[in-house]
Amino acid sequence: MPRYYPKQEKIVDFDNILEAIKSVKIHHNSVRQSATAHKIPRTNLMRYIAAFDGASIDVTTANADVMKNLLAESTTMGTKTIFNIEQEKALISYILQASDINYGISLMELRKLAYEFARKVVASYPDPWNDNQQAVRIGSWRS
Repeated sequence: MPRYYPKQEKIVDFDNILEAIKSVKIHHNSVRQSATAHKIPRTNLMRYIAAFDGASIDVTTANADVMKNLLAESTTMGTKTIFNIEQEKALISYILQASDINYGISLMELRKLAYEFARKVVASYPDPWNDNQQAVRIGSWRS
């Protein structure tokens, strides 16, 4: 057996997940049966269905874009995120706009900008951000 297994990036197919959710909610198939048919882990499908139930979205009448946004927000891999999708897009568009007019932002300026943006939108961020008045990496040896 090898000592090192390379990480495999998991790609989430939202259309496939939506079909599985619809088969459970509309066609009244079991979660296990639907997960097997759509090749989705059963526990993940249960988590997605719980997200729809918690948001009280009716699967039969909801818009596909609304459902995909809900799935994208409930699908976070890795550590807890600070910003939601719209906030990240707003921050990215500002950085790209600054880049387009040849105003480069250094890494330190970007960290300060992220901290100020998190305070402005009242996002919950880690406490060490307040110490340096900038975004810092938590649990790493570099700041």
